[in-house]
Amino acid sequence: MSDFLPPLPDRMISCQRTLQVPVQMVYRAWTEPQELMRWWGPHGFHNTLIEHHPEPGGAWRFIMHGADGTSYPNECAYVWLETNRRIVWNHLNPPVFQGEALFEEMDKAQTLLTFRMLFHTPANCEAVKKYAVGKNEENLDRLEVVLRELQEK
Repeated sequence: MSDFLPPLPDRMISCQRTLQVPVQMVYRAWTEPQELMRWWGPHGFHNTLIEHHPEPGGAWRFIMHGADGTSYPNECAYVWLETNRRIVWNHLNPPVFQGEALFEEMDKAQTLLTFRMLFHTPANCEAVKKYAVGKNEENLDRLEVVLRELQEK
């Protein structure tokens, strides 16, 4: 997989959310493993972290456990991290995609988060889109809960 995939609309799943916390807090929730594993995945999922090195070339390996007991191993490699601005990673096992999180400071207390999944082909994107659009929104719902808890600390 090349370093960066172009964000072409027919190969991309994207969602945005305005979060009521500073950009530094959102970035922290994406890069600190104890926070990331609390919210990553749709409702009803929990995670077992195997390895997490948020740096270019670093591995992110974990197992997502569904509410029905099914386990989903995930292997990722970080491509790019720009503190408080952007994270890019390659999801290496099926479904293969490049993930991207963009963090835009709206003001000192708000962040616009854009989460994108970029696929090699439109067909790959369409196959995943059937379930990922709603599940990605659930993922961001869970992120908001963790961010509220972090803000209260």
